[in-house]
Amino acid sequence: MPQFKKYKLGELITHKKGFAFKSKDYSTIGVPIVRVSDLTEDSVDLSNCLHVNKNLVPAYSDYSLKKDDMVITTVGSWQYNPASVVGKIIRVPESANNTLLNQNAVRLRANEKTNQHFIFYRLKCDDFKEYIVTGAQGSANQAAITLEQIFGFEFDLPDLPTQTRIASILSSLDDKIELNRRTNHTLEQIAQTLFKKYFVDDIDPENLPEGWKMDILESMIGELETGGRPKGGVNSYSKGIPSIGAENIVSIGKYDFKKNKFVPEEYFEKMTKGIVKNRDILIYKDGGTPGNFIPHISMFGEGFPFEICCINEHVYRFQTKYTEYQSYAYLWLNSYTALDEMKQKGTGVAIPGLNSTALKSISFLVPSRKKMVEFNKIVEPIFKNILTNSKENFTLSKTRDYLLPKLMSGEIEVNVSEKELVT
Repeated sequence: MPQFKKYKLGELITHKKGFAFKSKDYSTIGVPIVRVSDLTEDSVDLSNCLHVNKNLVPAYSDYSLKKDDMVITTVGSWQYNPASVVGKIIRVPESANNTLLNQNAVRLRANEKTNQHFIFYRLKCDDFKEYIVTGAQGSANQAAITLEQIFGFEFDLPDLPTQTRIASILSSLDDKIELNRRTNHTLEQIAQTLFKKYFVDDIDPENLPEGWKMDILESMIGELETGGRPKGGVNSYSKGIPSIGAENIVSIGKYDFKKNKFVPEEYFEKMTKGIVKNRDILIYKDGGTPGNFIPHISMFGEGFPFEICCINEHVYRFQTKYTEYQSYAYLWLNSYTALDEMKQKGTGVAIPGLNSTALKSISFLVPSRKKMVEFNKIVEPIFKNILTNSKENFTLSKTRDYLLPKLMSGEIEVNVSEKELVT
């Protein structure tokens, strides 16, 4: 049995608060600045980050992030809000190595008593989340917690060899998840590159190839509909059939399961529209701040995110008339041309969004069936792999989350000699 000793977090780490970068330091290129808004559930997304001129980096070297550093948000919204959450903890991925940490977060590094990965997983347990929420102060819209409060978190720590073995088990699962994510990112880039080569770079809109035409989306609609919700909404339901809202329309292979909402099975069985089918394209229908509509397009399939689910009234599900056009339609709707047109048509209304008439009027390049069959043979395996990898990641995440508290408490013991788990 491992030997446990009680410590406060502050005894086991070194730390550095993020820096309040000024707008005058920002640059369109350079070294990325990691803000609270750039933190995902357990990683860093640099796709919309700000940058600081690389010539200024030496002055900010103390705020540098390294792979496997831990970052905790000290200011944010309350628990489970889809925006930034106070007390969120992430581990810095390799992709964010040598970035700079902005304000409202603190960087943690383990000292010689502890395994860095073990501390990260220990702080991912529910008791730390509850500790943060209990200690945080603030208004209804924003919460904050002091470093003193964070570092006062007390827990039982096993000996270093046990820490290392536990961290290795959990890290192996996270490493596979991260590999799948990177693979999916590469696969989607390949699909976008192929789309651009086939339908953008060498195409003259004024002189299209034989059998091609520029039309509108309506000409290719096989199925287009929204869904619905029970009277009174879905907030009172904690189980049932998953109901997909606009907040979970991101892109293919991406879904935040912490935002799950449900409709009762009895309601679902009576639904006549809005039931998601394999390879449905999901389109963000309406929402956001007045005067600013930002369209999002996703695709579900291969059992991801669910084998059975439905959409609410803020989402469209779309199928083309012909199967071989479906992947192409996803890529077209994610093109700059289509996204910009959707943004323009969805912004000039009281509630930002696309009504069905506006959506149907989106410009749509219709290649020949022959070209579509050729293109679909190439991209179909790419899309299938993305969705399959995402489904595997969900399973891996559930396994990790199941093991986490049991390993930390000693309920599941790591067998030293056989390097396997025993109960």
